[in-house]
Amino acid sequence: MKPVIIIFVSVFVFSQNLFAQDAVQLSLKNATEQYNQKKLLDAQKSLQSAVTEINNQIGQQVLDALPKTAGDLSADLESDMNGVPGGDLPCASVNVSREYLGNDNSTLLLNIVSNTAAATNIKTAIDSWTPENNPEQVQKIIYINERKALMTWDLESASGDIQIAAGTTFLIISGDGFKDSDAFTAAAYKLDWSKALAILGQ
Repeated sequence: MKPVIIIFVSVFVFSQNLFAQDAVQLSLKNATEQYNQKKLLDAQKSLQSAVTEINNQIGQQVLDALPKTAGDLSADLESDMNGVPGGDLPCASVNVSREYLGNDNSTLLLNIVSNTAAATNIKTAIDSWTPENNPEQVQKIIYINERKALMTWDLESASGDIQIAAGTTFLIISGDGFKDSDAFTAAAYKLDWSKALAILGQ
């Protein structure tokens, strides 16, 4: 990369971070003024805006910590999602996703959400899971990165997901286009999300 381009990129990233900080500070300033004026609903909205912006900044750190590859699959960085675009309500939690593509049209979609209530519900579901006799589906408990997970694979659609609870965070790895559940699981094992979880304190 040429020096001029490096300088431009550095200035752009710095200005974006500065803008985000200013947005948080402005929301907090507005919330204080609104609270002092007893405009409590307005103050609540301003605080939610500040929290949403902070969550998005954390979400970007999580995305930056995710690997660019997972075995033979490569990340489609243009498909990265941070927050809940288009939602009417502010994002109440860190919520990011990244898709990994294979040359054989196989895909992995990793979704990471830091939400205590949802993570607790998923952990409860995993811990209380019992085997079912379903000829259309493969479902079993696995351990991925030393964490207990529930893998579900639909035989007809050749797609499935792996649900993982990690403290106040949960992950869902969705797979499509793999020849079977073993191939899907093997690909998921190659996806290293440990650094991303560390940013969330897990």
